[in-house]
Amino acid sequence: MSLDRYKGRCYDLEPVAGEENQYIAYVAYPLDLFEEGSVTNMFTSIVGNVFGFKALRALRLEDLRIPTSYTKTFQGPPHGIQVERDKLNKYGRPLLGCTIKPKLGLSAKNYGRAVYECLRGGLDFTKDDENVNSQPFMRWRDRFLFCAEGIYKAQAETGEIKGHYLNATAGTCEEMMKRAVFARELGVPIVMHDYLTGGFTANTSLAHYCRDNGLLLHIHRAMHANHGTHFRVLAKALRMSGGDHIHSGTVVGKLEGERDITLGFVDLLRDDFIEKDRSRGIYFTQNWVSLPGVIPVASGGIHVWHMPALTEIFGDDSVLQFGEGTLGHPWGNAPGAVANRVALEACVKARNEGRRRTLKYWSTKPELSDKGVMNLLSPEVEGRKMIVAHRAATLVLPIYLAPLEEAVAGQLGNDKSQDSMIIRSPEPEVKILVDRDPVKTSFEEWSRPDHFSRTIAKGPDTTTWIWNLHADAHDFDSHSSDLEEISRKVFSAHFGQLSIIFLWLSGMYFHGARFSNYEAWLSDPTHIGPSAQVVWPIVGQEILNGDVGGGFRGIQITSGFFQIWRASGITNELQLYCTAIGALIFASLMLFAGWFHYHKAAPKLAWFQDVESMLNHHLAGNCGFFGTSHSCIYDSCDGIDTPERSSICP
Repeated sequence: MSLDRYKGRCYDLEPVAGEENQYIAYVAYPLDLFEEGSVTNMFTSIVGNVFGFKALRALRLEDLRIPTSYTKTFQGPPHGIQVERDKLNKYGRPLLGCTIKPKLGLSAKNYGRAVYECLRGGLDFTKDDENVNSQPFMRWRDRFLFCAEGIYKAQAETGEIKGHYLNATAGTCEEMMKRAVFARELGVPIVMHDYLTGGFTANTSLAHYCRDNGLLLHIHRAMHANHGTHFRVLAKALRMSGGDHIHSGTVVGKLEGERDITLGFVDLLRDDFIEKDRSRGIYFTQNWVSLPGVIPVASGGIHVWHMPALTEIFGDDSVLQFGEGTLGHPWGNAPGAVANRVALEACVKARNEGRRRTLKYWSTKPELSDKGVMNLLSPEVEGRKMIVAHRAATLVLPIYLAPLEEAVAGQLGNDKSQDSMIIRSPEPEVKILVDRDPVKTSFEEWSRPDHFSRTIAKGPDTTTWIWNLHADAHDFDSHSSDLEEISRKVFSAHFGQLSIIFLWLSGMYFHGARFSNYEAWLSDPTHIGPSAQVVWPIVGQEILNGDVGGGFRGIQITSGFFQIWRASGITNELQLYCTAIGALIFASLMLFAGWFHYHKAAPKLAWFQDVESMLNHHLAGNCGFFGTSHSCIYDSCDGIDTPERSSICP
């Protein structure tokens, strides 16, 4: 019985088109086989002895699906994308970084000087190379001290928050934690770890420490290329183990290239829900259940001429890291950093203004794109594939079986005669300043998708999350998935909330009719206290006396809902009972309306975008108007005590 319950099952075998003896196998494992919150145990079970099977010529783990119940056992990244931006106070653009070169051989003081020059020129981060640990020519403690000095000096000169990825990777976990503790004591914002060579256990421990102590965690991925586990699997593992940044490839640089595949695992790092898309190498739909996102780092062989393509490909939530592209500037490190910052801000400004850019790049096949993006490398990896599939409450993974074949379709050339990037400057405009803080009025800019979410996201931290929860969900043009499905969810959720509100109101009116002294209070509100004051006697006349002096006997100011009910025209318990029943009916109607949005007869997308949103808007205003009018009628009748009252007052 135990064997049948806990054994893995290969439930699908998919041959690779055009290849013999090459398959994609789908294997599912019961979730009970895996320890909670342990990436190490998960990989030990999945990619342990199976890679040594003689029956397989080659094996490659292509993808895996982590059930939401298992995902919830992981802390994930120490902070995530939004928290990092809040810590750095930098919004609306990618972040800029640089790996200090030469990677080995500098003294600690000269190394810190290079860090300072790059940061004062406009970069947000500099980075230790993965080889830099604690060598005889530069011990880690000296490097940390001089880098911290460079960080603080650059911050004082620029007024911006700066950081340097201090490499805490060490030979033992204890030594790694000692270096992280020293970095925290120096007050620097970020440390670095190599999670593949350092191990998942060490990385998870460091991620927990970073969250507890406010440190950001940059992750390097030494060893990644064409080995037995695809990087999309390692990206998922990193998001569970913990890291705020990770190197993800560049599409246009010297490292990993194929655009769709790269953007596939970039989405796995950043997004909360990723749909299955085999064209991008995503074999399974993955729900991260609000696990914080990881910022992808584009690094390796890129320079300032790649900036239009990089900003278009990776968007704002990314780090663009230029090593020789910064330090190789003929005028020095700081001018190289300035060149990168100017190019980045020019590209972001051009993008935000919707201007067309012309990009020509050094290539054997120069191609122009309206979006300023060109695929320079399109490597295609073919081979025998074997993957693993999924069922409810099972851990799912795909395995790639086969010898890896190197294939790069594009190759960089040396023709530099055609390189140019044209970003036209804005047309001159005349402005009349009528106050000290003019506000730009541009209906064209306001109408662009995501404009207000980007603008308000730059505001106080206390309002950012409220806007992200409510406004972004209603910005139909900003969603990349099925608009009709999103619309159904938005309006269904609205009616569900209204149903809960009406249900609560029904209970309130029923309890008021059944248990309160509402009618007695109406008969003599100046001498009879509301029943709530019997339960909570400290509130009431004492407050009134404290405000206006002792001995004053007025209407109890803490009568609360009694006054609301009276203002609404309710004068007896029967009317309270009727109102409770009416609210219950409305709750049922709202619940039915929420369900109806998923019915086959529900309206199409145009209804959600045009008619229903407008209807909800006007209904809200009209309901408020009629409610106010109803209250005014009853209030105006209070002073009428004539035979004509019955003809004009309810």
